[in-house]
Amino acid sequence: MIIELLVIAWIGIFAYQDFETGYVNDRQAFVLIFLGIVYSLLTNPFYIILAGIVAFIGFLFYYFGQLGGGDVQVFVIITLFFHKTFLYLPLVAWVFVIAVILSSILIPASYLIRLGKTKKVLAAFIPSVAFLPVFPMIAVFYLVLVFQLLLLKHKKEIMETFVIEYKPVDKINYEDVLALEYIENKEKLGLWKRVLLPHELKSFKEKAKKLGIKKVPVYEHLPKFVPYIFLALLICYLLAVF
Repeated sequence: MIIELLVIAWIGIFAYQDFETGYVNDRQAFVLIFLGIVYSLLTNPFYIILAGIVAFIGFLFYYFGQLGGGDVQVFVIITLFFHKTFLYLPLVAWVFVIAVILSSILIPASYLIRLGKTKKVLAAFIPSVAFLPVFPMIAVFYLVLVFQLLLLKHKKEIMETFVIEYKPVDKINYEDVLALEYIENKEKLGLWKRVLLPHELKSFKEKAKKLGIKKVPVYEHLPKFVPYIFLALLICYLLAVF
C-alpha cells in the first residue's frame, strides 16, 4: 500500500507538470516504468504483459493524435504498480474510462465558461443534480452527452480562440498535433494523420519547403489529460480500498 501511495503522489507530480507545461518528464517516467517492471516481476509478472498491451494500444492512440506520449507512459505506470481488478477488468481500464468521462464533461465546461457561456454550463449541470443521487449512471451519461453536443456546437469558436496556433514548419516536432482540417494541400504534403514520426517529419518539411508553406496550424494548446488520469486514479484507488 505504501508503494501504491508513493506512485499516486508521483503521478500527481506528473499531473502538475502536464498542467503547467503540457509535458511529462520522460526521464522520471522511464525510471518509474523500470521500477514498475521490477515490482511486477517480484509480485505478479502477468502485469508486465498487460503493460505491454497497454503500451501498444496507447501507441496507436498516440500515432493517430488522440493521446500524448506522457499520457501513455502514465497508463503503463498505473498498469505496472496497481494489480487490482473490478468486474474482471484491471484498475487501469477503469482509470481510463473515468478519466475520459471526467474530461468529456469538464473540458467543454471550462471552454464554455471562458467564452462567457456560464449560463449554458449551469443549465447543463442543474438537471443532472436531481438524477445523481438516484440514477448516477443516467446523470453522468446525460452530462457527457450534453457537454459533447455543446462542444460540437461551439467547436470552431473554441478551436480558433483557445487551441490552434500557426507554427513555423521548421519548428514542428513529433510532439505536435497537426490541425489537419485547417491545412490546405494535405494531399500534396502527404498528411493523413495528426502526429508525425521522425522520418515522416523530414518528408513533410521537404514537401512544405517545395510548396512554399512556412507555417501550419497545430493544436498547440490542447487540454491536458494527465490531471484527469490522476483524478480518475484517486477515485478508483479509494473505491478499491474502501
